[in-house]
Amino acid sequence: MQKTTMLFDYYKSLLFDKSNNGIICDNTAIFFQTVPTMIGQLYCIATNPEKQEKLWQEVKTLAPPGQPITAEVINKMSYMKACVKEGFRYQ
Repeated sequence: MQKTTMLFDYYKSLLFDKSNNGIICDNTAIFFQTVPTMIGQLYCIATNPEKQEKLWQEVKTLAPPGQPITAEVINKMSYMKACVKEGFRYQ
């Protein structure tokens, strides 16, 4: 018997319940848009260790352990914003 993932099981259960047709379309669209974006972001960071270190230093400085990460904190992360924008170019 083949092992399945939780995500596979979730979508399989949605497929067999006809009342969920709108849900599955919305969720699938979100999934297929989000994954390439995340891969692009991770690829940029993974292939540039010096940039990864610079990003890590910014995150450690602005969001030390134990401190909540709020919208204000994220808005101060200018290098993070630049990394995200660069990641979008890989799509």
